[in-house]
Amino acid sequence: MKQVNRLEITPDKRYLAAAGNPHIKLFDVNANSPHPVMSYDSHTANVMAVGFQCDGNWMYSGSEDGTVKIWDLRAPGCQREYESRAAVNTVVLHPNQTELISGDQNGNIRVWDLTANSCSCELVPEVDAAVRSLTVMWDGSLVVAANNNGTCYVWRLLRGNQTMTNFEPLHKLQAHDGYILKCLLSPEFCDPHRYLATASSDHTVKIWNVDGFTLEKTLIGHQRWVWDCVFSVDGAYLITGTWFSCQDAIKFHFWNGGRVRCARPFQLFLLDAFCNTCILFIQLLLIRQLDFGPCHPVKTSGCIKGITRRLFVVHSMMEQNLLHVEFGLEVFVRFFLVRLGFDHLMNREGASG
Repeated sequence: MKQVNRLEITPDKRYLAAAGNPHIKLFDVNANSPHPVMSYDSHTANVMAVGFQCDGNWMYSGSEDGTVKIWDLRAPGCQREYESRAAVNTVVLHPNQTELISGDQNGNIRVWDLTANSCSCELVPEVDAAVRSLTVMWDGSLVVAANNNGTCYVWRLLRGNQTMTNFEPLHKLQAHDGYILKCLLSPEFCDPHRYLATASSDHTVKIWNVDGFTLEKTLIGHQRWVWDCVFSVDGAYLITGTWFSCQDAIKFHFWNGGRVRCARPFQLFLLDAFCNTCILFIQLLLIRQLDFGPCHPVKTSGCIKGITRRLFVVHSMMEQNLLHVEFGLEVFVRFFLVRLGFDHLMNREGASG
């Protein structure tokens, strides 16, 4: 694959989905072959979002061709398609597993009811301000949308007998001066503390306390737009990533209890053919429950008020080592470069400081 826009791993950690232009490739994480086991090909433009249902039975995607699609992993082809009428930048699955929320380039937010097989709600928080990222709280209580004007819109999702399509405006947050490229709410194991992370084209990442949406910390150090961020499963760490090319080093930032530590930068050199092409930094999946060894579950799955919760397995010993040892990050990124067929892009001498 010459372009990777988004990566997501299945809940059982067996497969890795790589969203490109215009295909989605599914890789076997445990296989030695760099070739995909399946290719999903009905999109006609960049695929900007991809994710899985909690049991891993089906996958969803959103594309700049203006569609949201659902793919049954047990059957060939696309099973459902929804028309957004504008380039889709982001799609998230509500924890109830029955509704998708999409955001598009024209500033529309749509809720797709998978039971009714239709659009059940449409919001336009800011006309002609592209919605770049959406995130839903793990318990389904909040949804946040971030746009090109650096603004986050927060809604409370009503519970009880109400469906999530009842949005109650909660807060408008002017988070950045530039585009917000990713917004992310902290995971379940971070409770009772709840945070919102926003990554921006202004080269910064900000951490906001959801209780009042006060600014906790601004992370600085990136030299380019910050395209992605992800919390560890316990919410103790935040890892951010930016674009890189043959001239640029990747810099990792860790946030832990308000303290910032930046790992040693290292560089991956690209072939001449890619020198003018920026490749989106690979999303770090090690904190997405990727199991490298013996592990000890600290919570079991359950169901609370209709919200389906994943079976979480917190870091194995090797994952903890990867989080605390600088070279572990290099090993992890290189692991996925090999999986995606980019192993030939790595310099022979390894990391450089």
